[in-house]
Amino acid sequence: MKYFSIRLPLLLCCLFSVASAKILDTLMIEGLFIHQPSIVENAVGLKKGSEFSSADVQIAIKNLYRLGMFSTIDMYAAKETDSTVSLLCKVTEFPIVELVEFSGNKKFKQKELEEKLTLKKGVVASDALLFDNVTIIKKQYAQKGYLLVDVRDTLIPSKVPGNVIVKFMIRDNEKVMVRRVTFTGNVALKESKLKSKFKTKEKKLLWGGDFDEDLYKSHLDSLILYYNDLGYIDARIVRDSVWYGDNKKDLFINIEVSEGKKYFVGDFFFTGNTVIETPLLLHSVMLKKGKPFQKSKFESTREYISNAYREEGYLWVQVKDRQTFRGDTIDATFDITESKPAIVGKINISGNTKTKEKVIRREMTIYPGQKYKQSLMMRSVRDIYQLNFFSNVKPDLSPNEDGTVDLDFEIAEKENIGQFSLGAAYSQIEEFMGTMSLS
Repeated sequence: MKYFSIRLPLLLCCLFSVASAKILDTLMIEGLFIHQPSIVENAVGLKKGSEFSSADVQIAIKNLYRLGMFSTIDMYAAKETDSTVSLLCKVTEFPIVELVEFSGNKKFKQKELEEKLTLKKGVVASDALLFDNVTIIKKQYAQKGYLLVDVRDTLIPSKVPGNVIVKFMIRDNEKVMVRRVTFTGNVALKESKLKSKFKTKEKKLLWGGDFDEDLYKSHLDSLILYYNDLGYIDARIVRDSVWYGDNKKDLFINIEVSEGKKYFVGDFFFTGNTVIETPLLLHSVMLKKGKPFQKSKFESTREYISNAYREEGYLWVQVKDRQTFRGDTIDATFDITESKPAIVGKINISGNTKTKEKVIRREMTIYPGQKYKQSLMMRSVRDIYQLNFFSNVKPDLSPNEDGTVDLDFEIAEKENIGQFSLGAAYSQIEEFMGTMSLS
């Protein structure tokens, strides 16, 4: 029997003897207990009576592997003549998940863990999926500080052939606490100041010490943003180190920073602005000359300039900035491409099944044929909300080829709109009373 084996877990080591193309006589399949043969036949793609080569066998087995249904795949030349070959495809199926169980999960209820898992009843319990879900559970525990949690999975055959019960066995181990955070490379700012701004805190008597890896990374970003708003726009994290103490319960953090140079605000210039004059645009600048260059306020300034143009109907305005350095001073130029103002075309309303459209339209302060104005759009949204009929009002814009823009208001009505009820009650003081409510 000649051997075309590709065992994918062994890094697709391909051992086969057919060097030239031959005609496929028959394709035999062994090892299927759960899936239909047609699934394998379609993935293999080799048809009886057609030519194939060893390269086609490799492609066929890779296609089978991509299905994610099989742990091993072997292909043999079961019978061979000078021109034809009969192939035998032997597979080992991954089982189907019948039930997911947990043991040792003291910190989370079973339902809390199940909601996070991608391993569900009825799916194929592949090695990759099991590994991913072990990682998901570990991440859940790590967010509560249990970085040393041990999670193992085991497959228990059920009474149904091909089905398994997946059991995750969890051991919390000790909760890890941040004992010390230190900084190096900081010259302008004291370590105490950086610690006060860094949101991953050391363990104190009554608070702090929790470590969440995802939050920790965002806290590093926030630290750089803090530097940026003090004028250190080139500040960066050189490296950060996180390690355990000897008792495996204490966590230590060291962060090396490069502060860079401190920059100050210089002059502001504008090009391309014909609709809004420079003195008016300068009112949008949030930075003061001679003060530290705050990166967040500079970015807000660019947005305010864009909003000033949108208020005048110039929805397609483009605002680009250029920074020029004079020693420790930054001058900024905003290059503006104004384009044409947008005229309101149609106003579309959707989602109102109970409320008549005219009730909504009469609250609007923006109309077809007007030049678009951002404040009127937002005021219309606010006034529609104030009818107290809707749980959500979502505005959107749809540009047209003729330069007009259609306004789309997607409405979500409250559930109790349009309800009417009558009732009766009795008391010793007022005797029978009628009640009515309309909403």
